[in-house]
Amino acid sequence: MRRLHPRSAAIDALQGGLQFGSIGLFGGLFLANQANLLPFSVAVLLAPLGFLLGAGYQVGYYYRFGYDLSDEELLVTSGVVGRQRREIPLERIQNVDVSRPAVKRALGLAVVRFETAGGSSTEATLDAVGPEEADRLQRQVGPEARRRREATTDTSTDEGSAGAESGATVEDSAVVYEISNHELRVLSAVSFRPGAFAVPFVGIPLGGEDLAVRALRGLGIDLRAGLRELSTLSPATLAAGVVAAVAAYLLAVWVVSVVLTYLQYYGFRLERTGDELRYERGLVGRYSGTIPLGKVQTVRIGENVLMRRLGYAALAVETAGYAAGGGGEGGSETTVPLGVRGDVLELAREVLAASDDTGRYEASEGLDESATDGGADDPATVDTPADSEPDTTGGDTPPIADPEFQQPAARAKRRYVRRYLIGLGVVCLVLVGVSRPTALPTTAAAAPAVFAPLTPLAARLKWRHRGYHGTEWSLVTREGFWRRRTRIVPVFRLQTVLVSRTLFQRRWSVASVTADTASSAGGGAVVYDVDPDDAEELRVSLLDRLDSSLVERRRAARSRTRPRA
Repeated sequence: MRRLHPRSAAIDALQGGLQFGSIGLFGGLFLANQANLLPFSVAVLLAPLGFLLGAGYQVGYYYRFGYDLSDEELLVTSGVVGRQRREIPLERIQNVDVSRPAVKRALGLAVVRFETAGGSSTEATLDAVGPEEADRLQRQVGPEARRRREATTDTSTDEGSAGAESGATVEDSAVVYEISNHELRVLSAVSFRPGAFAVPFVGIPLGGEDLAVRALRGLGIDLRAGLRELSTLSPATLAAGVVAAVAAYLLAVWVVSVVLTYLQYYGFRLERTGDELRYERGLVGRYSGTIPLGKVQTVRIGENVLMRRLGYAALAVETAGYAAGGGGEGGSETTVPLGVRGDVLELAREVLAASDDTGRYEASEGLDESATDGGADDPATVDTPADSEPDTTGGDTPPIADPEFQQPAARAKRRYVRRYLIGLGVVCLVLVGVSRPTALPTTAAAAPAVFAPLTPLAARLKWRHRGYHGTEWSLVTREGFWRRRTRIVPVFRLQTVLVSRTLFQRRWSVASVTADTASSAGGGAVVYDVDPDDAEELRVSLLDRLDSSLVERRRAARSRTRPRA
């Protein structure tokens, strides 16, 4: 049995000692001064006693924690009082992630996480090993797991032993993608991270409040005089203050997003080893992980508005395992953070082809860039087709393009318009309620109403950037204008296909179809707001194709395991 890095014992002992020692210190002071239950000379001894107890427990945990990697399984034992023994078969391991946050990287340590299919959390964690040991585990578990999977599906003894020998050899790695300095700068500039919207508020206690007050005072707005003084301002001055505040906030959000994105994807590198992809990224903290191509559930291509204008796209792969270090949601691994659209599509084709061991996938299915023309997102150039008509117009065509790409029902645009109008009305009512105690001018409360004429444009853009396309091999869906997401789901990965209709969808006689997979990223490929008859027809078609695919895969598996003459 191997133990964690010896340095972790000293670090954990110090942390545990400080934690229990502080509890003993404050507890002793309370018992001596407030409760008068202990003499002061005795109470102060609780601090070193707590330190010894905490440090001793962590040292004991270090010696009681062990792991062993064999040809069959990963064995992890732990526990000081209660013992735990966890055995993980290698063929069940989906992903192996290695993370080196800033502190652990400075101390020469790494964290290794093993994920299995269907889990909502990491199956096993080695939170303090050396970088060399972490790299050994990551590289060995992948080939060993593949060898075990091949051995379990091979009934021939000779072929099984040959597979074991080949699986034990070290496989060559080929660089699939490596981010350049130019691409990293572009990615940082065009990416907007949701977490960055909350970061500027952290600067308020650090002097940001005074800076904002001085900036608004330069526009003639003195917040220190009280909110009621806002009623004395002219509409032009108030509008200028609002615009300046929003612009300053968005600028701060953008700067924070640039810094976070640059730190996260610095030195991003993607390699292929056998049937696995391995990535590394990070400037301050270094992170790496593996993506088993045989467990790919969904391929997702993402593009925001700026990426589409510049001809870039991002690629993410969703697997069946929980991916804590993928740089995104659980189960979603960022494969290409930013790349030329054509290169991203080519890599997506390779990933999809590698995920199908029957060889049925053709590179032309569902991925066609020839139909794109790189035009503008001008919905005025789009004629409203019939509900079942494909979108064959020009414009900023989606990265997954096909002449038979189906859009939602045309009446769904009217539904979107009403949804946006209701949202604007709710915002106006909230501002009216706020204006009474703060003496906010009524004109300011009604300001969101100026966006009402834009709701048809927003509805058309939303409708235009939604759609689906089905092939014999896959289902392709897309959604989103500001950040368009295109999902490609292999039919044989489907778990459930269901048709749903909300109360408002029944009002407009539309339905949505959800094609769910075993991906732990949550959700599935959704076809929005199509005619109910078309939704039911699509559901039946997907299930029929799933049955045919499973039959063919079983037939292919039997042909591979049939003894040779």
